[in-house]
Amino acid sequence: MRKQVPYRSWSLSLCLLALAVALSAGCRRPRERAYTKEQGRVIAEAIMDTRPAVKNPLDVDFVEGIRLVAVDMAGDSVRPGDTLQVTWTWEALADVEGGWKIFVHLEGPGRRSTYDHHPVQDLMPIGRWKKGQFIQYTQNIAIPADFPRSTAKLWVGVFDEVAWSDREENRRMQIANREGLKATVDGDQRVLLAELKISDEAAPRETIVTSPRAPEKPRYTAYRAPDGLKIDGNLDEPAWQVAPSSGVFGGPDGEKLDPNAAAEARVLWDDTHIYVGFTVLDSRIENTFTGRDATLWKADVVEIYLDPKENGQNYFELQVSPAGEIFDALFTSRRQPEWPEAAASLTIASMRAAVQVQGSLNDNGGDPDTRYTVEIAIPWAELPNVGQAPRGGEEWGFNLYRIDQRFLSAWAPAGGDFHNTSAFGRVRFAAASPPGYVAPTPALEVPTTPPEGETPPPAPTEGDSPAPTGETPPTEGAGGANP
Repeated sequence: MRKQVPYRSWSLSLCLLALAVALSAGCRRPRERAYTKEQGRVIAEAIMDTRPAVKNPLDVDFVEGIRLVAVDMAGDSVRPGDTLQVTWTWEALADVEGGWKIFVHLEGPGRRSTYDHHPVQDLMPIGRWKKGQFIQYTQNIAIPADFPRSTAKLWVGVFDEVAWSDREENRRMQIANREGLKATVDGDQRVLLAELKISDEAAPRETIVTSPRAPEKPRYTAYRAPDGLKIDGNLDEPAWQVAPSSGVFGGPDGEKLDPNAAAEARVLWDDTHIYVGFTVLDSRIENTFTGRDATLWKADVVEIYLDPKENGQNYFELQVSPAGEIFDALFTSRRQPEWPEAAASLTIASMRAAVQVQGSLNDNGGDPDTRYTVEIAIPWAELPNVGQAPRGGEEWGFNLYRIDQRFLSAWAPAGGDFHNTSAFGRVRFAAASPPGYVAPTPALEVPTTPPEGETPPPAPTEGDSPAPTGETPPTEGAGGANP
């Protein structure tokens, strides 16, 4: 006989379930952003209340309530290494919920380059659009210098970024009006925008920008590390103490985050390694993934991206979890190849990482979690296409991230895609030690031989017991010592 659940218990269970769902939904709600004055101006210029004039209307409707009005570009050819300027026009047919993001694929023989983005310089995700708005903006699409000389296809679609990052579920927004469209739509919910001729002979056109004006990038100066830096997870050595701080990381778009969950880093280097130290405040430190190249980014982790040539090619992604697990990968271009292949192609065998946790890792019932520090040593010799330390004064593309179960943070704001190498900052390798660094004073050595001309005192023999100054040692049997 099935036991009947009392009404009060059943009611309480429903209340708790409803509360859990509400809290979960609250966690997924996008953080309200604080825009700078310049960002506000850029957004205002991109939003229109009436349909703007466009050259090549497409009017592709997506079932969630957005329309791709047009994509305009002049010409159908571009040179490798150039930047193609594309103007997008979208319409919000409804208020759209969810973590949707636009994906762009440039496909040639055996090659795909991706240009996923949120509109308007990542300032206007689809979830912020309001019904009736038209959003028009320009995106610069950098053609890799090694892209195959061929006829390449440019595709666009919309995917659920949250479903992908949380569950690796490739959920795409369906196209509602496939019949009658001028544009080709494939079975993967992609719209074919153009067939571009990628050729060294392509003539520059007004939509090709060979020297785009980039915003000022954050910079960090890494100083030389002294000899004997110990990789133990403690950042208490004199060199770490005077190495400049990166400053507190902000949100992926540059917004300020809760100071009680701050993260910052410091960088040093020498002829054999680059060293990175992270300090992370965290009230719940968890990461149970184990093994080399595990999916550490699904829980708490710190990340380092190195782009030696500052061109988004052959860049490195390195991760360390609070448990000291390591992920390392080499990408030949933006997110290419896919991460399993990128990770399999690189194992930095001599990379060392140590972590100190103040709290109880993966144990909510233990000591309260407050912070963890990570110390990492990456050998130059094991970085493909690098092989040796940079020259003093050399600069690399560079970014640092912290992933928490509740939010993301970054040193250089790169939007929602951590692989957005064009938004990375720069690290400059200075040839000097950190300003203010004072090497520890070596201990004075006691000479083992007397100066020339002096005779050492005789060594005491067994049984000798020097008397205190001013006293005479008693003789055997005196004073009752031996009654």
